[in-house]
Amino acid sequence: GMSKVFNTKRHRLWKRDRRIHYNKIRNKTHCRRRDYSPVQINLINLIKILIKMADILKTIGEELPKVITDAIFEGANIVLYTDDKEFLRNGDLKIKEIVSKIKKRIDLRADKNILLSETETERTIRALAPEEAGVTNIIFDLQRSIVIIEAKKPGLVIGKQGSILADIKKSTLWLPTVRRSPSIPSKIT
Repeated sequence: GMSKVFNTKRHRLWKRDRRIHYNKIRNKTHCRRRDYSPVQINLINLIKILIKMADILKTIGEELPKVITDAIFEGANIVLYTDDKEFLRNGDLKIKEIVSKIKKRIDLRADKNILLSETETERTIRALAPEEAGVTNIIFDLQRSIVIIEAKKPGLVIGKQGSILADIKKSTLWLPTVRRSPSIPSKIT
């Protein structure tokens, strides 16, 4: 009768697979979380995050192939380095597009090959910042293309709506950040 027709090897295997699958669903063996120790779960999550991060950096690399020299994560933010002065000044729209795609904050910084020299930059900062701001210290962080300006009155270095900082950035390409001078002079110079 019918059982003979259905007793082919193919059908038996199909029945077996269906049974295995059914039992899997019934017992939920394939997605039981408690088989993993907390350490393993942390590792799995970390790997997922790393894959996601790599994907994000790849997306950026594809969107901006020519102008970006390096793309790294700094905390939750992404930092892009460029050696294209034109892009550094006018790349905002393109960056905004990518931000809306990957939903992460992006900082654009100058590649160290195009930065103004430290002595020139110091000269520029002292010329642009008003005397009464009381700039006490200028610290260069070359790895991150950031210049830290310590001043007694930080507001005066920043300028109205950040105008002085914008000028410093435009003329030196360093990314300036301003800090209030510590009341106790620091030993490190």
